Amino acid sequence: MICGHHLSKFPLVAERLARLNFFLLSARQPTHHAKSFLTKPASSSYTWECNVRINEFGHRGSVEEAKKLFDEMPHILKDADSYASMINAHRLPKACRLFNDMVDRNAFSWTSLISGYFAIGQVEEGRLLFEQMPDSLKNVVSWTTFVLGYARNGLINEGAKPNEITFVEILSACSRAGLVEKELFDSIHAFGLQPKAKHYSCRVGILGRAGQLDKAMSVVKKMPPSKRDGTFLGALLAACKAHGGHKIANHISKLLIELEPTDSGVYVLLANVYAAHEKWDEFAQVRKMMRERKLKKVASFSQVEVKGKNHVFFVGDRSHPQVEGIHEMLRLMHDHLLRP
Repeated sequence: MICGHHLSKFPLVAERLARLNFFLLSARQPTHHAKSFLTKPASSSYTWECNVRINEFGHRGSVEEAKKLFDEMPHILKDADSYASMINAHRLPKACRLFNDMVDRNAFSWTSLISGYFAIGQVEEGRLLFEQMPDSLKNVVSWTTFVLGYARNGLINEGAKPNEITFVEILSACSRAGLVEKELFDSIHAFGLQPKAKHYSCRVGILGRAGQLDKAMSVVKKMPPSKRDGTFLGALLAACKAHGGHKIANHISKLLIELEPTDSGVYVLLANVYAAHEKWDEFAQVRKMMRERKLKKVASFSQVEVKGKNHVFFVGDRSHPQVEGIHEMLRLMHDHLLRP
């Protein structure tokens, strides 16, 4: 199905489909499905599908099935992720041997073994391995594993310390992925750092998108007023529209109006929240407030900086000198995305 629909061009999407397909089929006949899979032709998609299945076997505790599939893979097609998947599947001693046998270690394999050490309380070994990990391979996932490993083992004041920028990167990734990780945010204090506006913004954004509006509002109330800004408060107000939080929207709008009393966008967004939940009296009050303060709705626009020059685009605007080329590129992108 995956190859037939050209999804092999999009490995992340295909991998997610492979996971779902494997889970559904292996729930009925895990061994048969693994055997039938091995009849597929050797290719790059074969490799990552094998890796997905090894991971699934490991998570289900079927280590022998994982090992069997790994052993039957042609050696030339095994990559760093194949070994990392086996590291995840095995208990620590065997995982260490596999890791030491690897020629090409990627971020996944390093992080898998680090996580294994922290999981059984071997914090010093996990710390040493993290310090040995090449800086070029350290990413959001590896730093998150390290930070939470220390926090969960009660040793947050020891070892290598992430800085404020590291926490911004980690929290931003959690925000984009929709991961609600309070423990990670709380560990900022434990590492002797003070949360900045960006840290709070990520935390509020995570909770808002998850529909946990009360918790998001609680974070806002605990924030120092100097760290509040219109960007993330506006995002939380938009979340109120999506998740039915018109009461919380009242509190947020008051804070926003204090920060940006002449920003018509705040009033428009609040009015839209009320309209979405058919609170027409409140909607009318907001519109009246806009008229009294002589505020007008500003046309939506986007902008991009290219070679030091700002290019601004309004909805329906065709005044840009390169408008024909821009629209042609958009058409090509549209056709490419729709192509089967």
